[in-house]
Amino acid sequence: MIRPFDAWTLRTLLAGGSIDGGQEAISSPFRLLAAHLDSLPSEGRQAAWNGFLCSRADAEELTIALSDVDPSSPSPEPDPAGRCANLADLRRLVASVGWHWGQWLAAGVLNGLAADPGTGKTVMATDLARRLWFRQPWPDGQENSFPEGTRTLWVPGDRHYAQLMELASSYGLPDEALLFNASPDDPTDGLDLDDPAELGKLADRIETESPGLVIVDTVGMSTGRNLCRPEDANAYFGPLMDIARETGAAFLLLTHLSKNGDALGRRFTGACRVVWKMTAPDPENQPDRRRVWVDKTFSINPPVLGMSFGDADCSFDFSPPSEPEPVPRKRGPAPEKLEACKQWLVERLACPSPVNEVRRDSEKEKYSSGTLYDARDALGVEEYMVDRRKWWKLPGEMESDSSEVETAF
Repeated sequence: MIRPFDAWTLRTLLAGGSIDGGQEAISSPFRLLAAHLDSLPSEGRQAAWNGFLCSRADAEELTIALSDVDPSSPSPEPDPAGRCANLADLRRLVASVGWHWGQWLAAGVLNGLAADPGTGKTVMATDLARRLWFRQPWPDGQENSFPEGTRTLWVPGDRHYAQLMELASSYGLPDEALLFNASPDDPTDGLDLDDPAELGKLADRIETESPGLVIVDTVGMSTGRNLCRPEDANAYFGPLMDIARETGAAFLLLTHLSKNGDALGRRFTGACRVVWKMTAPDPENQPDRRRVWVDKTFSINPPVLGMSFGDADCSFDFSPPSEPEPVPRKRGPAPEKLEACKQWLVERLACPSPVNEVRRDSEKEKYSSGTLYDARDALGVEEYMVDRRKWWKLPGEMESDSSEVETAF
């Protein structure tokens, strides 16, 4: 099928016009032909065109396509498919990626937030929805450019409806501040993002409602696919990336951390242009404090934030909590093993004994020499020599106690 720009160019040439050096915009199948016709006098072009048609199986289609063109009409825009993209096109695309929240939340792409279960992903997302609705500054103080009353569209894959209602009430959000990918008749619908129909509805609702933020909470509960497999990850993330690009919406995908501290599902980080992480570094001493940072970005990393939970909002600062200094573990046997050995040694030394016999008996009881000597030191066992042999005995008070026990029996 010939493209409109190519048909107009060929029809103009046959009518006696010129391409004026614009052959680069013509698609490759007709570029040489156009240059040849342009080099011929006007009266010789129709014959060259007829000769070209003789070699074409689609001659009739081409003839009809050109007959429908008015060469005196304005030129159609050249089809971009007529050439390869270059760095200028890529630069234009990258420059078009804007920031709703500078260096944190990019527009028209997928953003991600990864944290352990129960750390506060949903709480932080709700606080962002609160800032959008009331047009409050972003957590680091940057200006929020959205108008007051901007809504957030939520895909609550975790089905945590009670938590969302409680948070919205605590944060002063009216019912209309949070939208869902569902109809009013079935507000719990629209959670299966593997379903092309649901994806289509999601795109339509974003276009209609223009939310400031689209939250998927969580990724793992909105798909039945194995996101560690490339083909499944492409099938899940690809349509969401397309919707974000076509609508300009900022998506925030929530997921869990693996035991290694990485976002769960290796492809998650690859699909998201920006990835945040949240941890609770000191849950014993600072249970309501979180550390939030940008772990992956295509821009400059912003400062790490500290977050505190409140009854009506989340507060942020630039003094994030850090992991407490680990207490050095004293090398030696486990406490329960040492206590058992101490008890055994008290009983074994009810009568003083040669050290080699005590060690032999301790091995039978499965106590290592290290545990035995730790028990000896803890009890204050006394060592002395008899006929060039080392003996152990309990210290005076403990020895007396043992003798009393032995006498009682």
